[in-house]
Amino acid sequence: MKIAVIGAGIMGFNNLRTSIQVPGVKLVGVCDLYSGRLERSKELFGKDLFTTRNYRKILDRKDIDAVIVATRDHWHDRISRF
Repeated sequence: MKIAVIGAGIMGFNNLRTSIQVPGVKLVGVCDLYSGRLERSKELFGKDLFTTRNYRKILDRKDIDAVIVATRDHWHDRISRF
């Protein structure tokens, strides 16, 4: 199963780190507004990891099976219904 995370702050990072411990789960994308979090994600999970600041680029990908939405609460609804 290929997953991505939208919102790579404390909660998003902890959720994705736990998720990728499940056999067969692979992280393929990270979205965050802060460049430092995107750079850190590449350091931790591989330089070829897809990163973006635009959540639509994650949701538009057909190869992603599940998305962790770990943004601030007021963004969950908008992102989940895209």
